[in-house]
Amino acid sequence: MVPLTRDRAGKAVQNSARQPIEGLEVEVCTTVLTVEFNKGLVDVIAKKQTYQNKCNDANFKIIAAHNAFAQGTLRCNSWDGQYAFEQGYGWFTQCSVEFEYNPVGWGIEVLDQGFYEHFNNGVQYVEQKFINTTTGMPVDSPQKLNGLGRKLAPNDNPAAPLPFFVVGGGTPAVSVYQTIYPYQETSFTNVFA
Repeated sequence: MVPLTRDRAGKAVQNSARQPIEGLEVEVCTTVLTVEFNKGLVDVIAKKQTYQNKCNDANFKIIAAHNAFAQGTLRCNSWDGQYAFEQGYGWFTQCSVEFEYNPVGWGIEVLDQGFYEHFNNGVQYVEQKFINTTTGMPVDSPQKLNGLGRKLAPNDNPAAPLPFFVVGGGTPAVSVYQTIYPYQETSFTNVFA
């Protein structure tokens, strides 16, 4: 799922007050690929721990004749094996590896928001809770932040440092996001070894 901030025509998703609609998400189409093969005895538990729920740390080809999957776009959903015995051959492992391909990668875009500001007051860094100027009480919903720990006001155009990025800078709907990658990356070089 990724945040839905623009419709298919590129128009900002807003309510009737021309404010952005927060919390909308859209699915990203992914493709599941399963590779099955037989191999001599394999430590299935070690393979699961090494690859399961991890992404490729470099471009990777499942089959040499096909195109490579870009770094971070291929996730190993499962690495399973079953031990079998065949007369005249002996013990071997029937392996099954399931990959899932996401063309935009496995990052999650998260709105920079919170109940506190974090800034340097000239002497030290402080955390200060946002106060509702009408009631004088602490706010009861998170406020947008500017990527630098300060409150983001409509029409701001902040210079947010990486890993933050600005959407709609200079407009009432300005927002700052960061991309979080929840899956570790590892080399898939020996995934079939």
